[in-house]
Amino acid sequence: MVSLGQLTELGLSARAARDRVAAGRLHRVHRAVFAVGHCGLTTEGTYAAAVLARGAGAGLSDESAAHHLDLLPGAATHPVHVTVPGRARRPTAAIRTHACASLEPGDIAIVDGIPTTTVARTIFDLAERRPRRQAERAIGRAEEVHRVDFAPVHDLLQRFPRRRASYVLRALLESNRPIARTRNELEEAFLAICRDHALPDPYVNMWITFPEGGGAEADFAFPKHRLIAETDSLTFHRTQRSMSHDMRRDQRLTLLGWEVIRFGWDQVFRTPATVARTLADLLRLTSSR
Repeated sequence: MVSLGQLTELGLSARAARDRVAAGRLHRVHRAVFAVGHCGLTTEGTYAAAVLARGAGAGLSDESAAHHLDLLPGAATHPVHVTVPGRARRPTAAIRTHACASLEPGDIAIVDGIPTTTVARTIFDLAERRPRRQAERAIGRAEEVHRVDFAPVHDLLQRFPRRRASYVLRALLESNRPIARTRNELEEAFLAICRDHALPDPYVNMWITFPEGGGAEADFAFPKHRLIAETDSLTFHRTQRSMSHDMRRDQRLTLLGWEVIRFGWDQVFRTPATVARTLADLLRLTSSR
C-alpha cells in the first residue's frame, strides 16, 4: 500500500501516478491511496490502506485494532475503524473515523507495519464506545496473549478521569471477580444469557481435577450449586468419538457430585429465554438439595 504523498516524496509526480493507474501498475483503493501491482487486498492491506487514507498521525483503532492485536476473536471488521488527531475527516462507507484531539504519539504503535492504537489505548477505546463486555474480553485476552502490564491503562485513567471508559475500566480492574475468558461466540452468547437474566455469574472454562489424576474443563461451572453447563456446537461434537468422550466425562463428573446439562448452538442463539428459564430452574433445584 502507498499514498500519493509517499509517491511524491519518492519523486513521482501526480501525473506519473495517474499514468501508472491507467497502466494497471497502481490500483486505487481510497482517494490518493493505491495498492502496488495488484488489487487483491489482504486484511492487513485493507487496514493499512484505511490508515494511509486518514493521513499523518492516524492509527487503526477500536474493533479493528482489537482484531489486529488479537484482543477480540472474529473476522476482520468492516468498516475499518481509524482514530485521527484533531478534527474528524469526511466519512466513507469503508472507513469509520474517530476524531480525538487528545490522541498522543504514545497512543500509537507500529504493529506489523500498520500504525495501531496500543493495547492499552485499544482497551480504553472499546470501554468508551462499545459494550462493557467487549472491554472485559479484551482485558482477559491481553493478560493471556500479551502478558500485558496494566500500568499504561491506569495512566489513561489518570489522563481521562471522567470519561465513560475510566468508570468502566476501574470497575473491571478493581473487581474481585475473575475476568470471564470465553473461547468462542457460542460461549460468549451463553455468558450473555446469564448476565442478561440476572443469573449467578458462572466460572468460565473451569478446570475440575479428578482424584485419580487428570480432570475436565467445564465450559460454565456453578460450584455453589454443583452444576455444570456445557455449550455444544457441531464443530466439536459431531463425531461418535467426541460424543463418547463427552458421555464418559459427564459420568465421571456425576460421580463427583456434579450435575451436567448441555445446551446446543440452536438453543443458545434461537431460544435464549428458554435457556435462561431452564438454567434458573436447575439452579433453584440444586440449591435446595
